[in-house]
Amino acid sequence: MSNGLPPMKNKPNILKSTVSKKCFSATRSIGSSLLLDFGKQIPYLNYKGQEEIKGEYGLLIEMGEWTLNKNNKQILFCERDAQKIEAKIHTLKGKTITSISLDQKNDLEIIFDKIYSLRIPFNPQESNLWTLYTPSGSYWLDQHGHWQHEK
Repeated sequence: MSNGLPPMKNKPNILKSTVSKKCFSATRSIGSSLLLDFGKQIPYLNYKGQEEIKGEYGLLIEMGEWTLNKNNKQILFCERDAQKIEAKIHTLKGKTITSISLDQKNDLEIIFDKIYSLRIPFNPQESNLWTLYTPSGSYWLDQHGHWQHEK
């Protein structure tokens, strides 16, 4: 069950807990959806009973617009060629999160190795643009820019 928590800017520790975690999987899903796994690799059984690996932390971008920049130059945009995204999103594999933050507009920015920047602009017309999975549960912003949490 979800419950409203204070605005995200008052919860920096949840974001900061991902700093220094290495990305070991970066994949495109349906459309422009992305899934990143980082931190420890945790084996689990999928719905077919087969063993798979997930991250101690994960980021799922479902409804949100996003861009990936290298040295402040855009290299990927969510609404461009899916094949290009498929080919280049793997660039983040092996990269370490050096910074993660929300700005005044609740745009999320994740910096990898001080070179790559993944930006997800906040859109109050959509809810659950992205979800951050942590050992303590999943977190996201609602349409009002407030934390939502599910254990």
